[in-house]
Amino acid sequence: MGVGPPSIRAEYGRPFPARILVLEVRDRRKPESEPLGWLLIEREATYERDSADGSIERASISLYYERIMPKHEWRDHGQSGDFAGSFSRARNSVSLSSAHNGRGAIFLDTLRGHRVGTYLLNQIVIWVQQWPEASVQSIELLGNQAEKENKTRRNRFYERFGLEFDYTDPEQREGRSRPMLVKDLKQVLTWKENIREHELLSYLGEQVTMLDDTRGLLRLRDREVESLWRERDEMRAKPLGWALRTLWQKHAHVLGAVVGIALLAALIWRRLSGG
Repeated sequence: MGVGPPSIRAEYGRPFPARILVLEVRDRRKPESEPLGWLLIEREATYERDSADGSIERASISLYYERIMPKHEWRDHGQSGDFAGSFSRARNSVSLSSAHNGRGAIFLDTLRGHRVGTYLLNQIVIWVQQWPEASVQSIELLGNQAEKENKTRRNRFYERFGLEFDYTDPEQREGRSRPMLVKDLKQVLTWKENIREHELLSYLGEQVTMLDDTRGLLRLRDREVESLWRERDEMRAKPLGWALRTLWQKHAHVLGAVVGIALLAALIWRRLSGG
């Protein structure tokens, strides 16, 4: 068997996103609000091919995520993790939760409730759709993932992708997904309402531009502050001169008009008086 990556711009005829992305995540209930956070996403896909005909024998994909945090706010717990998927030709099956074509569960701790999990699992679904006739390995639902406020959302999360479950308890806290084919999976695009993708170089370019703009504004502010300090020093040294000049600068148009009118009136008076 040989190991070889797909081409840079296409994956067996399918376009795929850049290997490293930055996700800008906003509140799903208020998508126009300021971002809640940013995630760095690294995508790694591997393919093992038959050396005779080049067909894919095994493949896997991993989406590593790590939250971008200010240095003084860094907390390691729950800020990084991964989603994984895989394909096995021998089994003619895919996994939506394991890089080794096995059963598994999906966990996400950071920015929960704001469609980050939807985004990540949707990328896995898009990837496995290369094999529409393959079966989907079962996904396991665990009881410790089913807090009261989270259980319904968790179950609905999977159901939107077309998965159906056999539950082992009346409260639907635990269970396994039913057998299905890849072609019956559904893509879920609701993440587009509050998550924006940035290619890494583009995102870094935007940050550099913002930094340059901020530095320019700071330099302008510094010049204005220096001008105010000079004006203060002059006011203290020559208060009368400073007051007269300031008065003239603020009211030059009015004072100019008054002086002009006075000169014109004096000229008219001289002519009328025969001067």
